[in-house]
Amino acid sequence: MLNKHQIGYTIYIIILLLQAKLGVSQRYEKDKNPPIGGVVIRALFPSSAFETAPSSINKNGNIISVVGTGGFSWGGLVRKNVSQNGLFYLESGLNYTRRNYENRYSDSTGEINVTVPLRVDNYELPVIGGVMVKFNQNYYLSSGLGFSFDFFPQSLRKNGDSLSIISNRRNWVIAGLEARIGLEYRTNGKGIIYLGAAYHRMATNVANNRYQYTRVDGQKVETGLPLQAHYFSIDLRYFFTNYRTEPVNYNSLP
Repeated sequence: MLNKHQIGYTIYIIILLLQAKLGVSQRYEKDKNPPIGGVVIRALFPSSAFETAPSSINKNGNIISVVGTGGFSWGGLVRKNVSQNGLFYLESGLNYTRRNYENRYSDSTGEINVTVPLRVDNYELPVIGGVMVKFNQNYYLSSGLGFSFDFFPQSLRKNGDSLSIISNRRNWVIAGLEARIGLEYRTNGKGIIYLGAAYHRMATNVANNRYQYTRVDGQKVETGLPLQAHYFSIDLRYFFTNYRTEPVNYNSLP
């Protein structure tokens, strides 16, 4: 079931897409280079590149670790060409993102091995500047670099048989860097299809996980680990450009 935040965000995306679909054809008569709207779907893969915080801790043979297991993201976006030749553009939007983790605990005797899943939902507001390289009339190489502002609505708590977790968010908004590269296929009047990859690098860890685990002798012990949220992603994007009923001048596209 969707919670109230997800329902509200879904309604917002639907309204955004309707505006992009219906309003852009009207603006095109006045502006030969209007902003274009689209949608994005991402498959997320956790990244250990350039990690600075430990992902596991060993206390007298009792090992606790946190491991990212992937996730997904989807949302709406807007692109605007900022040069006459269509070489440079700005892109922004709003994405709903879900990251999945496994918190694992094994005691020194090997008798206790537990895994507690943890899900972190947040919203991303990217601001990306990009450049295009034209291969031919239909295919373009697109690369971009910019900032992302990640919003985290709340801290989390998860209880297991031998392991309990309190994930305290570090802040309600955390900045990061994002780099992208991909290939675009531009149709004649039926939109732009983009397939590419991205690296999302947070400026700091997004939360501090506090663990309480039960040893085999029944004693409860507390410890902590930072929660990292960097990821690689495979991106599929679609931009609505069906207002172009005449043959497309690809040199004027954003």
